[in-house]
Amino acid sequence: PITSETLKQHGKEVYAEVSKITNKLIDALSRSDVKIFYTIELMGTDMQMYYHSINVTIMSILTAMNMGVNEKDIFKMATGSLLHDIGIIRVDDFELSKTKNTSPKSKLAWDEPNMEADELPKEHIEIGYNMVKSDNSLSPIAKHIIYSHHEYLDGSGFPRGIKQENIP
Repeated sequence: PITSETLKQHGKEVYAEVSKITNKLIDALSRSDVKIFYTIELMGTDMQMYYHSINVTIMSILTAMNMGVNEKDIFKMATGSLLHDIGIIRVDDFELSKTKNTSPKSKLAWDEPNMEADELPKEHIEIGYNMVKSDNSLSPIAKHIIYSHHEYLDGSGFPRGIKQENIP
């Protein structure tokens, strides 16, 4: 498992492993017109959103490594993590402006210091999933992450409100 002690002792090795997976992800994105389009669109919305997605991706890679997930599945998880909020780019400015303290200019809730993730327009989940569901270059794991990233273990999440054992 990756602990603070492990990072102190083996930080360079952990960083190298995360970098290797991240570089493979970047390489795969650059070879897929569809995936690179999603990534560029995500960057075009707001750099805060892009940075958020990169951070989620790194945390997902570290978590999966800690759980002993194989590299192939880590890659699939990393792809879904990078694109998890892709639907937000299709939510119109009017809908975003109705969220707490968010103006059309800022476009994204991540700009606001007190904004909670579940205050984003919930339709970004369905929109994002609909954008990628027929994309054969994305794995089912990546698509599940895009569709389920606001589900909570107690069933209070969205869009389906499913509980721990049913979350893919």
